[in-house]
Amino acid sequence: MFEEPPVDSQRVGILSAHILRWRPRRTSPVIKDLVYRWCGMQHLDETDLEILKLLRSDARRPYRGIAEKVDLSPPAVSDRINRLEDLGIIKEFTVHVDRSQLENNHPVLVQFAVEPASVEKVYDRVRDLEAAEHVHQLFDGRIVATINIPDRDAHAWLRDRVSFEDVVSYDITPIATSEWQPAIRPTDFAIACVVCDNPVTENGEIARVDGDIKAFCCESCHEQYLAEYEHHRSAAES
Repeated sequence: MFEEPPVDSQRVGILSAHILRWRPRRTSPVIKDLVYRWCGMQHLDETDLEILKLLRSDARRPYRGIAEKVDLSPPAVSDRINRLEDLGIIKEFTVHVDRSQLENNHPVLVQFAVEPASVEKVYDRVRDLEAAEHVHQLFDGRIVATINIPDRDAHAWLRDRVSFEDVVSYDITPIATSEWQPAIRPTDFAIACVVCDNPVTENGEIARVDGDIKAFCCESCHEQYLAEYEHHRSAAES
């Protein structure tokens, strides 16, 4: 039976740097998947991005169907999706409901002008509304929310559920149509070091710490994190 040789982390790091800089015109996704497994997998490649796009269009798409699209095996697709979850890129798999198909549903865009000291309080109240679909806090202190109000009298419905003592003014605009389609671009998914928040480049390191995957921009941050982790674990066990 074939046995993998022991991994020399320094040589793997050098190999990773050279491979990630070398861009052949065409590389088999299967071979590239093996390369990324061997070299630490701290970067998203075009296969990861294609998997994300496929899941965005249909989060229930089976791994076999995804594998056929990206020329990988279903277990390799499963491994990549698990890694994207471990790295926090995929937060959850959810359902996008077509509100136009629901009865007694009136989608509106609501803008709240709020007292500066009460922005967070009002934001929390609006966010906790069951009918609130998207809630945004702007830099100027305004709160903008998409709310599916199950009542034609939107003003009365809001007054019954949101305390207006901290609201200076508000505006309600009915929504004719809307579509949510998040962009997926390589530059949107730069992985940050868990210690210093610097971007993790080809010189970075990926490690599994107590079952969780952590990304580090350099060996120094990796060692610092492990030292602090061991310190806190020892303190908790004593």
